[in-house]
Amino acid sequence: MLMNVMSRPLNMPPILSNLLFGLDLLRVMHIFVEGDVVPGSSPPLTSIMRKTMKNTIAATTTILFASLFSTVLFLSTAQAHCEIPCGIYDDQTRMTLIFEHAGTIEKSMKEIGKFSGENNSNQMVRWVMNKDKHAELLQEIVTQYFMTQRIKFTTSDYDKKLAALHKMLVYAMKCKQTTDPGNVEKLRAAAEEFKMLYLKH
Repeated sequence: MLMNVMSRPLNMPPILSNLLFGLDLLRVMHIFVEGDVVPGSSPPLTSIMRKTMKNTIAATTTILFASLFSTVLFLSTAQAHCEIPCGIYDDQTRMTLIFEHAGTIEKSMKEIGKFSGENNSNQMVRWVMNKDKHAELLQEIVTQYFMTQRIKFTTSDYDKKLAALHKMLVYAMKCKQTTDPGNVEKLRAAAEEFKMLYLKH
């Protein structure tokens, strides 16, 4: 088990690493409950204790596997593309994610305004962090996916597409700097402008 942990990539996202570590701990608990331990190393388990622990392990394992699947699915779509290049692209999905991030930023701004007048700085800080995180994820799609890999030097309307992408980067930055919903509207407008140019809809 220790070798499995040590051999994992150093650049693995923390949330994925933590989920895998949790599964490793459950494996150890399972071995203990099944009695596959050094004799005399611990007091024997009663049948009730053993059954309770088995049920707990089973339920926790199900939750962790579901979380692991959701995390892998999210990382496979939300993170920057591979740049090998693999030739597998989904432009519409990326545009959908951009608008989802904009919606989350807008929601976060509203919640920040709600908590700013209350004595609940913890929740307000969490919403600020959420707002900034989604602005950065949006910027990553713009730069690493569209600007780096999808917009060719010879593409039609090259300057207009770059201008629209640049606007998205700037207004995403302004969304991090402020809680002005006007910046979200400008971000969406830039995204719509780019979508019309790029997808020709």
